[in-house]
Amino acid sequence: MSKDAVATMGGILPEDVGGRDAVHVAVVAVTAGGDIGLYPGQDAGIVGATDSGEPIAAAKAPKMTGIVDPFLKERVYPGARFWLYLYPRTITGLSHRWTHPDFPDAGPGEVYAPPSAKLSSEKWIRDYAEKFGDNYEDLMAGADAWVNSTGWGEYYYGPSDGNGMRGTYEGESTDPEFWEHYERVRGVVVPANKRESFFTCSC
Repeated sequence: MSKDAVATMGGILPEDVGGRDAVHVAVVAVTAGGDIGLYPGQDAGIVGATDSGEPIAAAKAPKMTGIVDPFLKERVYPGARFWLYLYPRTITGLSHRWTHPDFPDAGPGEVYAPPSAKLSSEKWIRDYAEKFGDNYEDLMAGADAWVNSTGWGEYYYGPSDGNGMRGTYEGESTDPEFWEHYERVRGVVVPANKRESFFTCSC
């Protein structure tokens, strides 16, 4: 082959292309807009965003950005979420994290992780909290307070035993691996001076 599949996607194949190939296709999770929804393979563009910030895609858009997941077997009704496959050769970078002129790139201090990696990191943190008899939400809130604090930081006491005593993390130091998973889940870079133990106790 003198041309690869990416170079010829979206068109009838010329005679100098054949055989087998594999491609990366950039996708983005979007919410279906419009009055009747969208169909598999239909062209769609971004027309806004949901309250959570997810792009809304519709057939009537100022600019077409990609196509509705062509592997779907039925219509995507308004409000449903689906993968929008971006047009070939329109992205400007690709490595699970891609850049595209129609979508804002992650800014300085932001971390991108594929959804599967983010879920894996969330599970690690849940298991880590459970090891101490703590819960995910409180541990992450404590880590948030620590990362966002100035000066010495906001140390995390852990759960109360009901009598105002908090000895859950007595003698324990935060596992350094925690911060790697925290970054993936929260999508932020933790400064070097914050990548230390934030556990303490009140006994």
